[in-house]
Amino acid sequence: SLVKAIVRGFEWQLANGISASQGHLVYFSHWRTKAEFDELVEKSVSLKDVDSFYYFWNTQGLIVGPKGGRGILIEGRTHKKNEDFKNDNFSNEKTSEATITLGKALADYIGVEKGQKVRILLPGVMNGSIEFLVKNTIDNGMHSIDSRLAIIDDFNLRPILEQKNEEIYRNRPGDFHGARFFLKNNLG
Repeated sequence: SLVKAIVRGFEWQLANGISASQGHLVYFSHWRTKAEFDELVEKSVSLKDVDSFYYFWNTQGLIVGPKGGRGILIEGRTHKKNEDFKNDNFSNEKTSEATITLGKALADYIGVEKGQKVRILLPGVMNGSIEFLVKNTIDNGMHSIDSRLAIIDDFNLRPILEQKNEEIYRNRPGDFHGARFFLKNNLG
């Protein structure tokens, strides 16, 4: 009984941690435009059951801080704004610099804290590196996720990419790879 209780508790903790960080429901596809995703979301999800959602894209990259670098999977996020939806770590206010949220374990590994800057290489997205301001660090309670977690505020990154690589940006295959949905807690 004790082993079963421990395993079930671990499974519950793991499931809750992943859901809090990665969403309860994830729709993933090839690159699509934002308009295509807006249409898919309106058709496929009962918005009364959704607490919040955002669109995302993924790419591999390299992050470099004062203590060194690490290969990471970067997720660019844009939040859907609606009076019923909570606003997580990002706002829709453009700033002059790109911002990033890092997993606490990753921030510790490369030696940065909130308010400091890191450099990121995005192969296939642009030549050279981009400097990001660390807006926040988060701890999901799972080292395997937090040691690779790098979330970019897509709203503030787009103007920088347009300015640096206008032709590549204009010819990209779409805006996003998918959408993550966070459901209300009172669902049975």
